[in-house]
Amino acid sequence: MEELYDMIKSIGKIWKVTNKIFELKVLLHFIVAFEQLLTYTCMLLVYVKINTLTSHLIISHIAAITTYLSKIVLVEIPLCVACEEFYTLSAQTRRIASLKASHDLSTKRIWKNIQRVIDTDFQKLCVCGLFDLDAVTMVKFCFVITTYTIVSLQFALPC
Repeated sequence: MEELYDMIKSIGKIWKVTNKIFELKVLLHFIVAFEQLLTYTCMLLVYVKINTLTSHLIISHIAAITTYLSKIVLVEIPLCVACEEFYTLSAQTRRIASLKASHDLSTKRIWKNIQRVIDTDFQKLCVCGLFDLDAVTMVKFCFVITTYTIVSLQFALPC
């Protein structure tokens, strides 16, 4: 039982270190993705405003946006899904530890310690205190991009 407790403590420490190492990289990745998509949108709006929009420009911008969106799908969504699976497994581990603590009185102290480690060390990956990286992150990210694009369209195009 002590080995299980030590293993869970080690996993918790690794998770904390991983959070510290990657939170800035994840934040910068989302910022760059946001900036890149908005740049393509703004460039398209500039071309529309100065009436120099040709079929080649339309095709190139659509291809660029499609390529970048597919990159987002292939990079950010698996990251969000992996984090969500980790959160689910840690919650499941906590439930199992809770059940074991209530049934097995001889090892109750170790199971309670395991619960404490899970509660303190297995927190959601919070990217620089701005947002949690979970299953809803990509939906929120798409919402922000969509909102900003709609606002840009409202101010850029004449009524």
